[in-house]
Amino acid sequence: MNPQTLNIIFAVGTIAFQVISVLLLVLLFMKQESKCKTWIQKNALYLAFFASFAAMAGSLIYSEVVKFPPCALCWYQRILMYPQVFITLVALTKKFGVEVWYYLRTLSILGSIIALYHFIIKMTGFSPFPCSAFSVEGSSDCVKQIVLEFGYINIPMMALSVFILILILSFYGTKNKAA
Repeated sequence: MNPQTLNIIFAVGTIAFQVISVLLLVLLFMKQESKCKTWIQKNALYLAFFASFAAMAGSLIYSEVVKFPPCALCWYQRILMYPQVFITLVALTKKFGVEVWYYLRTLSILGSIIALYHFIIKMTGFSPFPCSAFSVEGSSDCVKQIVLEFGYINIPMMALSVFILILILSFYGTKNKAA
């Protein structure tokens, strides 16, 4: 598959995650209970697993198949995203309670901060710290724009969208009475 086609597929997926996040946020703040809200609360862990798995798979496809070298900030985002796949998987198999969401929430908040910072420096080209300040051996330049679709979707925006989706799901998960 050519990288441009892959970029479009991932960009459309990112927009879907963003739309879902907005809808989930609106639903979260609605006072009344609904079947939809109850279903999301019950299945939030499955949804978080799917989102984190998609992010991990996407990052591995970009680095291992397309051969886009991850920059240092991408590595830090991976460090905060990859464990979420395994935390959600273990939580699904062991039937953990709401406490698992606090781990996912913490990882997602830290990941969101790094992804937002990374997004800003990629979009503006300005970094108050040189990329070498975050240096990881063999990594690419943190400011260099490798992917840009629809005028704003790049790799940090993809990561930010998933971190925010999981963060929103964590609020549904902690409200789940069946957990």
